[in-house]
Amino acid sequence: MEKKIWKIIALMFTVLIASLTVSVYYSHQNFMLLDENKSLRSQGAQLNVYIELLEDKNSNLSSQLNALTGKLNSSFQIKRTITPNFQIVYYYGIDEYADAILNVLDTALEGFQQLFDPISCEPSTMPIDVFIVNSPSLEYAVARSFNYNIYIETNNAMLSTKKGWIGLLVHELSHIMLNVDINAFNEGWAMYSPMVRIVDYVYRQLGDQAWPQPYNYSRYEGIERFLDTLPQQYAPGNLWAAAKIFYEIDQKHGSHTIGSAIYKLKTEYMPWLITSPYPKFNLSDFKDALVNLTNDTTIYDLFRENGF
Repeated sequence: MEKKIWKIIALMFTVLIASLTVSVYYSHQNFMLLDENKSLRSQGAQLNVYIELLEDKNSNLSSQLNALTGKLNSSFQIKRTITPNFQIVYYYGIDEYADAILNVLDTALEGFQQLFDPISCEPSTMPIDVFIVNSPSLEYAVARSFNYNIYIETNNAMLSTKKGWIGLLVHELSHIMLNVDINAFNEGWAMYSPMVRIVDYVYRQLGDQAWPQPYNYSRYEGIERFLDTLPQQYAPGNLWAAAKIFYEIDQKHGSHTIGSAIYKLKTEYMPWLITSPYPKFNLSDFKDALVNLTNDTTIYDLFRENGF
């Protein structure tokens, strides 16, 4: 009996030590979290803007936003402007360019809906976020789109002296409209749709004054440049081959046919369960959608002849 009592006491003592160990461990973790929270709060208004945005957006953007936050120059104040279709986060001192960017993107989105399809060109996540990051050492702007967001690294000198901004903005927006499983084809779409259709649409609406330093972007970034560049850069399977496919379908069947095919991708060809609001479609399904809409089986030949 005495041995049993001592065994029970020993067991209770072991449990007590374990409990104290766990308590100390979690207390240590809590102090670490408190220190991390203090560190985060000390980073100031820049990080707070991104934390606020992260609360509204899908968590898979966190790594992208953290990377951008690290690049922000702490001497700049961050500003934000919101419209129904877009919200832009940018560094202090470029308000007129931020306004121009929003105006161009709003007009370009309207162009996609007018010239291709009003439903298929309506992103599932609105507003679209645009991030403008100051990178003083860059000689050329760096832009990319990811999960219905547009990221641009630039500086004051490039904003005020470099041409090509209208085409660049529409190029990134076009990636949000269509995303298939072959990157070269996506890039071809993002060459064809701005240069053949959307840049000229923006120019008809906004004219030279779309950018703070007025210029004829329709001439430099529109159909004229597309037709000059296509034969020089074309090779089967590259982005210009994809751009040629879009252009020839446009010429034969019209841009609305392309828009309707995108619509079919997002409805009839969409898997019954999609875990992401940013789906990537199969190129083969896009071909089938085009052929089903037009009853033109030579479209398959057009893809094949151009390396797709």
